[in-house]
Amino acid sequence: MIFFTSDLHLGHENCIRLCNRPFSSIEEMDETLIENWNHKVTGKDTVYILGDLIYRSQKPPEEYLRRLRGKKHLILGNHDRGWIRSCQTEQFFESVNNLLYVADGKRQYTLCHYPMMVRDGDGLQRDRRWGDAHPPVPLSHAVPQAGLHDPRTPPPRAGPGL
Repeated sequence: MIFFTSDLHLGHENCIRLCNRPFSSIEEMDETLIENWNHKVTGKDTVYILGDLIYRSQKPPEEYLRRLRGKKHLILGNHDRGWIRSCQTEQFFESVNNLLYVADGKRQYTLCHYPMMVRDGDGLQRDRRWGDAHPPVPLSHAVPQAGLHDPRTPPPRAGPGL
C-alpha cells in the first residue's frame, strides 16, 4: 500500500493551538499521531511524507522515527531543515528530497511540500500532492493536498477518492 501524509509537526506544542488540534498536550498529540500511523501502516507499506514531520521537539528525532512503520520517503518542508542536520536520515528514510516524481503503475505524482498550482513543464499529466496548508485549504480534485485534515485519523491512502 502507498500512503501520503504531511505536516504532522511531531513535538511542536504550539501546533495544537495554532492549528486547532484536539489535544491537551504535546505528548497526547504525538502518541495519537504515531498510534494512528502504525494502525494503518505496516513495515511493507510505502509512506511519502510531504514535509514538516518534526518541529521544535524536545526529543531527538530518532525517538519518533524508529517508531513509525513503513518504508518512508521524506520530501523536505520548511520545518524539517533543523532536525535533519542532527539525524542520520539514511537509517530511517529510503530517500530525502526537495521534490520527487513517482509512479505507482497507474498514475504519476509530483510530490512537494509547497503548493504547486501549475502543470509540470514536461507536458505529462500528473497528480500533485503537497502539504504546508494550515489548516488545509479547499482545493480542486485535480490538485489535492496531502495533509492530515483531522490529526486524529490515520494517513490517507493513495487511490480513488483521495
